[in-house]
Amino acid sequence: GAETVRVPSRTFLPESVDYEPLRIIASPRMLGARMPDWIRINPDDGQIAVSRQPSAFELPLRLRLEFDAAEGPVAAEGRGIAICADLVVVARAAAPAGAPWTLATAELAQLYSECALERGVRAGLHDHFDKIYDFNMRSPRLMSLGKWLEVVYRISRLLAVAASGSLALDHPNGPGAGGMPGPRTPTQ
Repeated sequence: GAETVRVPSRTFLPESVDYEPLRIIASPRMLGARMPDWIRINPDDGQIAVSRQPSAFELPLRLRLEFDAAEGPVAAEGRGIAICADLVVVARAAAPAGAPWTLATAELAQLYSECALERGVRAGLHDHFDKIYDFNMRSPRLMSLGKWLEVVYRISRLLAVAASGSLALDHPNGPGAGGMPGPRTPTQ
């Protein structure tokens, strides 16, 4: 069967929304159009599955994704405007080596390498970055968009959790073990 791609819904939501939406509603952008029978988007997790290769006249397919929470549509804070994401489905245009996500991986790895991170956070992130980037060969690993999105989404969530717990940045005057400041003595 065809590989699925999961829409990373948290990517489209503001930082003030700290939860996953309960439901994702997909609809064609063209007024009055119906959702084609060859594509399915799971409302629970955003998994996109294609049952057949669409013909050239069926693409590109422009979709609007709306995110629902328990209290209704997820809205921009203080604005009451529902948050939506536009998605464009195109034919497979590039082999993984020339795909946009592969080309972006080297830059992500460079940013990761330059960022001052607490040792434990860096080790945890390295395990995930290693899935998309070969640090020994200094080159991106070739993979599908769906697999790449899963890893990058996980990296972004780990960074968000580390930042919220003040664990991400290496403390400039820490003792070196984990980058955290040492215990204070009564004379300090």
